[in-house]
Amino acid sequence: MGKVVSSRRALSILFEHAQTARDHFVYASRSKERLTEVLEIIQDVMQIEELHKHEFHSPRDKDQKGDWRTD
Repeated sequence: MGKVVSSRRALSILFEHAQTARDHFVYASRSKERLTEVLEIIQDVMQIEELHKHEFHSPRDKDQKGDWRTD
C-alpha cells in the first residue's frame, strides 16, 4: 500500500515540486529569450551576406564582356 505522509511533509513535498516547476519555467523562459536573440543574430548575418553578395556581384562590377572586374 501507499506510504502515509504527514500533512506537513506533504506540504513540504508539494512546495519543493512547485519551486522546481518554477525554476524550470524560468530556465525555459530565459532559454527562449536566448534562442530568440541567436535567431535574430543569424538573420542579421544572413542579411549582411546577402548585401555583400549583391555588392560584390552587381552589374557595375562587370566589364563590357560581362566578366568580373579585377581593378
